[in-house]
Amino acid sequence: MSRRRIAVLVSVSVIVVIVVAGALIAGTTRPLGSSSYSGLASSATGTGTSSTSTTSGLSTGITSSERTTSTSVSPVAQLSTGVIVPMFTNYTLTEVSELIQTKEANPSVPFLVVANPDDGPGTSENASYGAGLTQLESAGITVIGYVPTDWGNASVQTVESGISDFYNWYHPDGIYLDQMYNLEYSTDGTFIPTFYSTLTAYIKSLGMTEIFGNSGTDVPYYLIGTVSTIGFFENSYEPPLSIIDHWNGTYAKSNFAFFAYNVASLNPYYIAAASDDVAYLFLTSNEHPHPYNSLPSYFGQLVSDLGSLVPITVETAIPNGTIVDRGFNVTVTQPDGLANSGFTTSTFDVIKGSSVTITVQDNGGYVFDHWSDGDTSKTITLKATQATTLVADSSTSTTNASLVTVHTFEPNGVPVVGIYITASEGGTVVASGYTPFTFVATIGSDYAVDVQNYSTYSFYGWANTSLSSSDTVNITPTTDILLDAYVTNQTSGSGSTSSSAAPVPHGASLVSLFVTATSVPLIPAEKRMRRKGS
Repeated sequence: MSRRRIAVLVSVSVIVVIVVAGALIAGTTRPLGSSSYSGLASSATGTGTSSTSTTSGLSTGITSSERTTSTSVSPVAQLSTGVIVPMFTNYTLTEVSELIQTKEANPSVPFLVVANPDDGPGTSENASYGAGLTQLESAGITVIGYVPTDWGNASVQTVESGISDFYNWYHPDGIYLDQMYNLEYSTDGTFIPTFYSTLTAYIKSLGMTEIFGNSGTDVPYYLIGTVSTIGFFENSYEPPLSIIDHWNGTYAKSNFAFFAYNVASLNPYYIAAASDDVAYLFLTSNEHPHPYNSLPSYFGQLVSDLGSLVPITVETAIPNGTIVDRGFNVTVTQPDGLANSGFTTSTFDVIKGSSVTITVQDNGGYVFDHWSDGDTSKTITLKATQATTLVADSSTSTTNASLVTVHTFEPNGVPVVGIYITASEGGTVVASGYTPFTFVATIGSDYAVDVQNYSTYSFYGWANTSLSSSDTVNITPTTDILLDAYVTNQTSGSGSTSSSAAPVPHGASLVSLFVTATSVPLIPAEKRMRRKGS
């Protein structure tokens, strides 16, 4: 069996200091860690978008005359991706003024500025600092206060004390929880999901609404939702779209953000494609070890590019006019070749005035017939001038598609992310990716779903005891399916753990894969979520 890489869950921190009008606030600056994020390949499909960096597979039948936004399409609500600004020491008043002026010039772009008086709120209130934060908020900028969490090893009481001081002294709009650990348990045994959920509840109890957790690398799915937004990438290059869209189709983009430094110049089409999958982003030309001690020279252009985005929404309609989800697979290709894909209904951001290529592909029981303006070409070009909805009409009203999802766990119930899965039909791989993994299958067709070994992780068994003990299971979907597989990590000793009890499926009910229904033994959540090795 071929070996594939698993996501390396290593965290890095973003330490931030803001200079506010009237004062230079110098806080403690620590060197950035080196992210070892390995870059998960995208696999999640369904409602939403997923990104690729090539146009392979697109139809060549581009219409000869370029269409523009017209009465044949209807506008939809603008979907905004914002900029998050980590501000370190050595900022000048001129740069602070630039920040405010840039926001005023682009009022539709959400701004997050992370305030850090002294590696946290400090030991006492700084009146001039607070006045500066008020000026930023008056300009429409959301200010969030920096509080470290020591990778989940700090006590809840210690972190809440820092949060309370920030709130009482500076009244920010939210809190930035740095050093977010991306494993289930911290080194001192703290259960990480509960740790951050508890802090989020406390922050909201004080009236603040924006809770940002920064991991700097990818996180397990059980951390998503414990805070408002997670910083899941930080490194010295732009993250490939295949990394950015790892969770797309499974979770809303409001959950995610990324940071990239050492980026020499901006590509507006990359900004457009990346914005499909994140709520906030930040790119800078500054380099390690001090990438955030000043605004990049192209900061104004970065915000302007975000402000110039318009959404294109593609829907599928059946013959009676009803709009259906999980219809055609649609790909939107930017002028430079960057492409995002997803199953309708999906929304894609594009640069206003740019010409993009839009292609639909048949899926399940949906067969493309024509666009709502009568065009019968599966591939069209569109010059985007405003927020737009395109409707692709199907010649059939029935769907023949199901979603097949695979989750992986250690035998003691601890979730594992990043195990490589392939799905084959008739001996040909039709979908692949890393767990949690989802693909769209055709009802009634036969598929082989394979769990591949990696390094110290190896297949151990399926949660549904009626399934084959082989790492490849054959399924014939009749509805949506959720498969739970065990993998053992020999270095953690989990291979000695009994798999007689299956973990509780996540996200959906496990359905019978056979004519004869089989019972699936479940274990209580409090036992399933116990610490590794316990």
